[in-house]
Amino acid sequence: MNIENIHIRKENLIKGIILEFEHRPDESVYNPSRPFEINGRKYILARVENTQKDESRVYPFVLENGIWRRVEWLLSNIELEDPAITIIDGKILFTAVRVLEKPKRNKWIIRTEFYYGDDIFSLKKIAEGPIGMKDIRLVEFKDREGNKKIGVFTRPYIGKKRRGRIGYLEISSLSELGKIDWRKSQIIELPILELEWVGTNDVYYLNNGLLCVLAHIGSRDKNGYLHYYAVTFIFDPKELRATNFKIVAVRDNFPDGKYKSQKTKDVIFPGGFEGEVDPNIDKIKLYCGLSDAQVGLIEIESPFKGIFLLY
Repeated sequence: MNIENIHIRKENLIKGIILEFEHRPDESVYNPSRPFEINGRKYILARVENTQKDESRVYPFVLENGIWRRVEWLLSNIELEDPAITIIDGKILFTAVRVLEKPKRNKWIIRTEFYYGDDIFSLKKIAEGPIGMKDIRLVEFKDREGNKKIGVFTRPYIGKKRRGRIGYLEISSLSELGKIDWRKSQIIELPILELEWVGTNDVYYLNNGLLCVLAHIGSRDKNGYLHYYAVTFIFDPKELRATNFKIVAVRDNFPDGKYKSQKTKDVIFPGGFEGEVDPNIDKIKLYCGLSDAQVGLIEIESPFKGIFLLY
């Protein structure tokens, strides 16, 4: 799939909105998690980048009168990027990318870290991913026989061009998370080109042994400019098979706005859906990072619609 061929006429595109986040003039807020509630109040996690120092922290934000207000928490002193959350055994699993070392020859040293607790204010670190791997996501689900499992979506670099791909493996409990042999993840076949890369952003259990994966696909053109788009697909863990692959949002779905650099203007980084997984609804709201500088919200056709009827 060639990313440069998907930009259809702009007047035919559904338009989202750019959200307002509380931040200082020298900061940008982008790449959010899925939204969630605490005591009836809506929260979201997002990356906050100091644009002068090119360093990031992750903060919770609470929605108040249409504005997302920043909330202080225990992890604000750690250099983290690109947050995600999910529920495992009734508690919150928080995932983010930790920056260990700044660029040497334009290469960052990073790893994914996992924090677990009753809520976002009581999280404790429980495991680390391998050096260099981001976009690791977990999901708790039951297979068709009713057995509880934890699916782990990985992002190994494969092929001659060393582009990121999505891998998959399973563990029986979070106690195994720190003992994973990451090399054993199996690659999910997706309809993308050799020079494109792909990573998982969030995963949703569909109650029938199937999973809906929210992901991004990206490429770099001959001038070094990045092009990303948000996609979904339905994944059968038993058969290791991906179907219903579709593009759900591109940067042109949103108004023009801030951008980190000219090279990131066409970047969209999906964060998560708002609301329940329901095959009977037509539309669902999607939160996205935009151009490495802002957060957007768009209502799209639900990737869950009617999916139970297909299997």
